[in-house]
Amino acid sequence: MDLFYWLLVFFWLIAFCMSIGFLFRYGKAPFHYWSSRGVNGPAPVIFLGNQLELYKPGGSKDAFAKWKKIYGRIYGIYNYRHPLLVVMDAKVLKRILVKDFNSFSDR
Repeated sequence: MDLFYWLLVFFWLIAFCMSIGFLFRYGKAPFHYWSSRGVNGPAPVIFLGNQLELYKPGGSKDAFAKWKKIYGRIYGIYNYRHPLLVVMDAKVLKRILVKDFNSFSDR
């Protein structure tokens, strides 16, 4: 019975560690979207993306102004696990929405 108890404890410990590993991998998986496409942007937090920065005192206005200074007029952020492209250049935005609209989804 003592051996059975330790095997059971070992099994649950392994199952717990694997669950934590899968959860971590699942939470971090979508955060390579912009870096794999060569788009700069702020580093996301696991599961939350860049939402913590938007809810700090000063709000989204300060966050977007800071990111514009650091990353330029076009950069990628994460709304929780969903990647978003931020475009602050009117000419590029017109090109995306009018001329090249077929190339972009969810515009």
